[in-house]
Amino acid sequence: MARSKEDTATNADSVSAISLLMEEIRQLKAELEAVKAKPKQASVEDAEAARKREELHKYWNEPVEVRLFKDSGKYKDDVTVCVNGKVWQIKRGMTVTVPRKVKEVLDESYAQDQGTAMMMEQQEQEFLRETERRGV
Repeated sequence: MARSKEDTATNADSVSAISLLMEEIRQLKAELEAVKAKPKQASVEDAEAARKREELHKYWNEPVEVRLFKDSGKYKDDVTVCVNGKVWQIKRGMTVTVPRKVKEVLDESYAQDQGTAMMMEQQEQEFLRETERRGV
């Protein structure tokens, strides 16, 4: 079967285009390998962020002492504190050393308990005033 000059020219153009594409692919591949081979340089911002994370980690994990109130009633059992999946069981009435983050949880819990007690007292007083006002 005879090929026309036009078919031959089209085939030559296609082969030439494919050759150019293959060469571009080889160049891009070489550039990618060169980029992968270079050691990654941390930016100043990355280094500063890493330093801040390390400082925070040291701060929150610094050992501190804590002593929890103990009585023979409501406050006699050990206290369990869980922070990010780690659990500490703290004996009441003894001075113990825990990471600062555990003490912070205990302090926040105490503050919440105090706020709740104050709110309950206010609500009770309001209830008594309202009861007296209505003569019940």
